[in-house]
Amino acid sequence: MKYFSLLLTFFFALSCNDPKKKINSTAFELSEIPEYLYGCSCLFSKTKEEFESEKYIYFDDFGDNCLISIDNKIVFLKPNGNHYSNAYFTAYIQNKIQIDEGYEHTSYNAELIIVDKKGNKQIYNVYGLCGC
Repeated sequence: MKYFSLLLTFFFALSCNDPKKKINSTAFELSEIPEYLYGCSCLFSKTKEEFESEKYIYFDDFGDNCLISIDNKIVFLKPNGNHYSNAYFTAYIQNKIQIDEGYEHTSYNAELIIVDKKGNKQIYNVYGLCGC
């Protein structure tokens, strides 16, 4: 019996540290993605100030790739119709309101929608720009 309880304790200790459990939780927190993302793309932040400080929470390159960061883990998503998704999350930008237009970019206020595989949806008001 002593060995059984020790084995059971070991099993629970390992299962609590499973990184997949954290990233698949229903209460996830968006965090920053890498600063090295440049080129033709859409980049969004929680606020204009965070955008100007290069604290991005969403990146897409107009169709091939999308990055978001959830619980300080970079999540790569691929195109799936009008959305980006993987086995765990779906993300998309909606309700873009044009704020300003520059030579090669347009800035927007918008909503970032993230849905986990259980159907839990979180909506973030975001600021960003799309362009080259």
